[in-house]
Amino acid sequence: MQLIELKKWAYIGIAAIITVIAVVAVGVLLSQNNNNNVEPQQQWVGYANPITSDIGGKYNATLILMARLGDYNSGDIEYTRNNVTIRGYYFSAFEPALQYLKSSTPENSTVLSWWDYGNMIVGYSERNVIATNPSPSLLKSITNTSANVKTDSEEKLQDIAKALATTDPQETISIMKKYNARYIYVANGPLGDEGKANWILTESGIPIENLSDYWSDGKLMNKAFNTVIYKILHEQDIPGLQPVFRDANNRIYRVTD
Repeated sequence: MQLIELKKWAYIGIAAIITVIAVVAVGVLLSQNNNNNVEPQQQWVGYANPITSDIGGKYNATLILMARLGDYNSGDIEYTRNNVTIRGYYFSAFEPALQYLKSSTPENSTVLSWWDYGNMIVGYSERNVIATNPSPSLLKSITNTSANVKTDSEEKLQDIAKALATTDPQETISIMKKYNARYIYVANGPLGDEGKANWILTESGIPIENLSDYWSDGKLMNKAFNTVIYKILHEQDIPGLQPVFRDANNRIYRVTD
């Protein structure tokens, strides 16, 4: 199945890359427990055949579900925008936030989020994002290759990373205004931003040799406690940003001024 999709869809490479990231993130978290004591609900269960579910909407979106982790389904979202069919990663734990963005924000809204949620926000919520792909350097750091996969600019990914990793909320707001973004989305839980924050932190400019001061074993720590991403995940007050949606797996803040 995967080999067929790689030939058929121009953007399937991104979904495959995100799947690798997700598996690595979950593996890091689960490795902290005794492997012999991993509960069944924490294990991936693959479906014998993909399950499709039509969302419709202005981008004619479809979910293609391939596996389950506990109560949540994982797979791809496929949608057509500007006559181009795009396929990206989907995880159902994020669906309540996607529904909120679709129903409770203006139609022309832009959301700042890490790139791997971009296609979900565009295809499902029908809202704009800053990036839906990694930068060339980030792609190479994740896959150790410069594979023929669509990328977004270094500037965009560095700006998103800085907005999340900064300790100065005014820098976050300034970056959001640069892209006309009024909302910022951060994912919580086993496939959320904390487990892969090492890429966010290093993309923001933190030297990899200093990374252990900020992040270790899938957790933000020490010097990261004052970052915007940490404060959003822990639902702390942030000057200039207001929480508008939260549940166990999702956080959305909005610029207040």
